[in-house]
Order: sequence, then structure tokens, then C-alpha cells
Amino acid sequence: MRLWDEVAATVPCLLEYGDSPLAKTAQRFYEKLKKTDYLQTDCVSVCKAVEHFAKNLPTADQAMNMGKLAHLANRAKMGYFPTDLTHVERIKEAMIFPEEEVNLIDPCCGEGLALKAFANGANAITYGIELDEIRGEEAAKRLTRVGFGSYFHSRISLGAFQGLWLNPPYLSAPSENGNRRLEKAFLSDSMRLLQNGGVLVYIIPFYRATPDVCRVLCENFRDLRVHRFVGKEFERFSQIVFLGVKAERRKADRQAKKLAEYLLDPDRIISCLCRTTTIILIPRTTDWDFRTVICSSIYGIRISNIITIRS
Repeated sequence: MRLWDEVAATVPCLLEYGDSPLAKTAQRFYEKLKKTDYLQTDCVSVCKAVEHFAKNLPTADQAMNMGKLAHLANRAKMGYFPTDLTHVERIKEAMIFPEEEVNLIDPCCGEGLALKAFANGANAITYGIELDEIRGEEAAKRLTRVGFGSYFHSRISLGAFQGLWLNPPYLSAPSENGNRRLEKAFLSDSMRLLQNGGVLVYIIPFYRATPDVCRVLCENFRDLRVHRFVGKEFERFSQIVFLGVKAERRKADRQAKKLAEYLLDPDRIISCLCRTTTIILIPRTTDWDFRTVICSSIYGIRISNIITIRS
């Protein structure tokens, strides 16, 4: 990995830690390193600059101040950040729903507020899965069907949905191969639930749109666009929303790299959602045979009812 890629990788970590000034320094340092002609530059000066930057990074034996501790305290809530309903309405304005019935799913639905607002007025069947029992009980009052337990221990028919609403937990979790970020894990797994032509709404902090996440998006979605949340919502949670249409997988390394670099600076991201945003058409339900979506959790709170997808 190039030196500047290592520096760029510190930006999301510093932003999640809550040190925005140092994150901006890292971003500027990254941009300068990329433009440096190493054949014409004194390597000693570059090494000194790297050493100076490294000394400013937080270390394990460094005391954490209370402000940064509070910034990380969301882990106790399983990274739960419900989507602001004003922004849900803005996102919905960029969509056209068909008159025919469509299937929409939120694999980490919380209390079901976002998906209910998104589907309001549409001819839609809404499905959700929620790990937390209390939030799941609330979601069951608002959505057509809710599965209780872990999404990753559920069995769901692939390609059965026209819309995927995804605002995943913003944290890392243990796995068989070490820790994994749930933002990417939910995206990589749940996008398989969409039919080709289905619409993705994907909400994460801008600093978690890492190169590997951007690669998944660029390889599997067309008509991809991104907008940042506005006002206090962005100040509090740094959220952005990706909109895209599911497509056959293709190689998109160059596009992914450009997207990741673009998202390092949130000031460049168009606010959510300006009036020039292109409208996305939610596809009609295709003519399936009857299918079932079994939202059953092996290790979850309880097994939900079998969910029938109507043709």
C-alpha cells in the first residue's frame, strides 16, 4: 500500500474518534503526498513530515477526554442512529413509486419509523428485521412484517425486493476473521435481496465510505449518486445517503477510487437532496411464483412468522 493510502486510512478513524482538526490535517497531508514527486524531493523532509504527523496520532496509553468518550458511547446502543424523518421525506421526493405493489425491506429497521415514512402513500409491503426486542416490538406496529433477531442469522429470499432501505449500525463487531465493520457487512450481504433494477437507499457517515465500501457500491449499482444530510443532522452524525439502482456486477476499480477520494472532503458533497437530483423509478413487482421470506434467527430473540411475498 502506498504511503498516502496509509495516511488516507487514518481520516475515518480520526473522525470516528472525534478529532476533526487532526482528520483535516491528515486529509491535507494525504493530498500533498499524492502530488509529491519522490524522485525530485528530499526523502529526509518527507520522513520528518510523516514522523511529525505520527506523533500527533492518539495512542493506546493516551488518556481519552470525556468529549471523545461520549462520541464513542453509541456502541452501548449497538450503533443505533435512527434516520431523521425530515431527511426521509427529502429522499422520498427523489423516488417515483409505481401503482403496482412493491416489496421494501429494512434489515436493521429499529422502530420502523424510517421505512414506514418512506413507504407512506405507496402501494408497498414493508418488511423489517431488528435485533433489539424493544425496538422490534415498536417496528411490528408500523411495518407489514418484522423478523426478530440478527439479520446475519436470517434466511431471506434473494432478489425478492424492489427497494432496500439501509441505515446500518455504525460500528465494528467481532467475526470469525477478526473485527468487521457493520456498515460494509450489511451492504455486502443485504444488497443480494434486491432484484436487478431495484433501488438502494444507503445511509452512513461520510468517513465510513471507505475504499472497500465504495468498491462494493460502484461494482454493483448504476446511476449512483451521493448527498450529504443538512443542518444539525450532519453536524451530529456526519451522514450521507447513497442512491443507486442494482445492476449486474462489473469491475469498477477506477470509479471506486475516485468516489472514495471525493468523499474525503464532505464540503464537496451536494446537500440532500437538491432540486436538481434525478428522480429514481422504483421498479414494478415482477411476475414471480409464490415465494417465502423466512426471517428466522438461529440465535436471535425469537423466530418470526413466515413472510409471504405476494406476486
